[in-house]
Amino acid sequence: MQETRNISLSEEEKSKLIGEKHQEQLFLFLKNQETLLHDLIFSYHYHKKERVYDLVLQENQIYYQTAESGYFIVHYQIGFFNACADLDYHAPEKMKIDFNFNHQSLQLKGEYVPEREADEI
Repeated sequence: MQETRNISLSEEEKSKLIGEKHQEQLFLFLKNQETLLHDLIFSYHYHKKERVYDLVLQENQIYYQTAESGYFIVHYQIGFFNACADLDYHAPEKMKIDFNFNHQSLQLKGEYVPEREADEI
């Protein structure tokens, strides 16, 4: 399983974000897309019924591999609460998210998590 999200961009917006010299602009752009980042990360924790909160993205954790692609690290908290089972835990997590500028969009890819095949009986 690998979750992806696409953000539509105009050519003008794209030109302001491409390249390492525009790291600060990309950081600010991604901060404005926090709901989309939360949605992407939450999809990895949904099946365990964990909640995702306190997303932290830092400018110094955005890394360009080429002018149009790279990755960034998002730190966040996961939590689970079940009063009936007396469960309440919180744990820090982080996820590497790859980014790639396409023709008219910014594609974000979460980490690849291999899915387990069904057990044979």
